[in-house]
Amino acid sequence: MNGEFLHFASKWMAVLIIPLAVAAIRGWLLKRPSLRVSSLEPARAGRSPVSMLLRVPLLCEVIGLGLLIVALCHPQAGRKETITRKQGIDIMLALDISTSMDIYDAPENIRTEAALANGIRNASIPQRIALAKQEVARFIDRRPNDRIGLVAFAGVTYTVCPPTLDHDFLKSHLAQLKTGMIEDGTGIAAPIAGCVTRLRDSPAKKRVMVLFTDGADNRAIKITPLQAAKIAADYDITIHTVGLGGNRAFTIRNFFGRSRMQQVDASYDRGLLKAIAAETGGRYFAAESDEEFREVLEEIDRLETVELESPEFVDYEDRFWPWLMAGAALLLIGFCLEHTLLVSVP
Repeated sequence: MNGEFLHFASKWMAVLIIPLAVAAIRGWLLKRPSLRVSSLEPARAGRSPVSMLLRVPLLCEVIGLGLLIVALCHPQAGRKETITRKQGIDIMLALDISTSMDIYDAPENIRTEAALANGIRNASIPQRIALAKQEVARFIDRRPNDRIGLVAFAGVTYTVCPPTLDHDFLKSHLAQLKTGMIEDGTGIAAPIAGCVTRLRDSPAKKRVMVLFTDGADNRAIKITPLQAAKIAADYDITIHTVGLGGNRAFTIRNFFGRSRMQQVDASYDRGLLKAIAAETGGRYFAAESDEEFREVLEEIDRLETVELESPEFVDYEDRFWPWLMAGAALLLIGFCLEHTLLVSVP
């Protein structure tokens, strides 16, 4: 943010205006003409143009001295510049792409199977994976100063993108994710460990992981999800967990060549997700609908704020020269007029 203003380095010199004003008034009112006349009748009739012209040197001198006083006040042009620096944080997103993410979460206003089927056909009711990718992309857009990375997981885990400021690159890889890309299942410990690997050596002041899943952990590896969370806490990494889906979830099943909508219950482990978040000082969120999913990410965005630094710089440039030159010029003009064209008659 830039702004220019006028600054006077020696404001106290402005007191000289007082004696100048007194002298100017005295000179205007009390100055006597140099030529004595026998009658005042012409003066009573009004000031003649010649008499007013004789005042020009006095005006030039008064204004010139006023400008010199302004110059003595040392005017400066000040330019203020405030630089806002945002201290970003490093974030790793872990997104579940198991086949259960193909499920549809019906809004509250959908009451019949026909309405649900119609919403699926016209794409007003997206699959969980589509909704997740859409809202995660919006979350990325809201954090332009953060390095953000992405891990996808199901039965196994792989790093889609390490933490980066190239968010267009990140979102292009996010858009390519789909269910069935990797071995099916839900392993919670592996994505936590993968994110810790990416964040533990980060120089950022704050490191955060957000885990999105709609399933319970069903993969046994060398460490448990809570042990992985403990390692994250040791590296001062905060984990927020988001459980996806509610009890108004439906999947499409084929029965003897016919597609039917079948309702399924939420299958993620709330207790485990809460424990993982609590272990690292994070928060657990439940997103049972597209609206709640959006609100969850907005809340996480508000939680993970960035530090603002706003150092202010002021640069001054001297601007007394124009006032000094103008004042000197008027004094010279007044002196020349008083001693040449408008010289007083003795």
